[in-house]
Amino acid sequence: MMVPGCAIGQAESIAEFFADTELDGILGLAFKDLSVTDTRHPFLQAVQLGLVDPILTVYLQRLGESAEGEYGGVYTYGGLDNENCGQVIAYEPLTLALYWQFNMKKFSAKNLVFKAGWEVMSDTGTSFLGIPSAIIDQIASTYNAKYNQTTDLYTVDCNTDVEFVLTIGDHAYVIEKKNLVYKFGNTCLIPMFSMGSGAFGPSWLLGDPFIRQFCNIHDFEKQRIGFAEPLRK
Repeated sequence: MMVPGCAIGQAESIAEFFADTELDGILGLAFKDLSVTDTRHPFLQAVQLGLVDPILTVYLQRLGESAEGEYGGVYTYGGLDNENCGQVIAYEPLTLALYWQFNMKKFSAKNLVFKAGWEVMSDTGTSFLGIPSAIIDQIASTYNAKYNQTTDLYTVDCNTDVEFVLTIGDHAYVIEKKNLVYKFGNTCLIPMFSMGSGAFGPSWLLGDPFIRQFCNIHDFEKQRIGFAEPLRK
């Protein structure tokens, strides 16, 4: 598909990690109001021109530790992904239409239950779950996970049954062990990091573990996000 009139930003310097990857750049998928240059990313430009519907669906496939260069999922620009995703469980209104930010009512893990209510963000660019520091410490204690200051990772016994339940709107979304215990050789870790205690922005980042568990449907026009069970698990 040709999308006329796209604006491309050229970086004068880039982070060192790009040198060791096959990445050539970053394609943003947030809202136009976030742009410092007041430009639309290619998908929003295609929507503006009437080339596609304002729906973006993200399906991430769960692959093993040895997977490299394999099919890892599908971004469906302009509609739902009926091949990989089931019916939409529910849509949630965005609380801030800059990022894909919405409200989460409750979080539970084993015997832990938190009901503070938080601003959270679905983030396709984050590999782990970003969790408030006060909560992540209790999660680590509950599952006997050990924090490594050098790697900033939480290691855990590979046989540990880790499960998180996120209550968003009227629905409880369960992230299962298969997406919460990552194995690297003889070591396993819980894919989470501390969000600190900043006063601004979302308190949680829902990265790949959540998006692998549930397809994310981004509705730009109605400013809402939906979730669906993947058909292939």
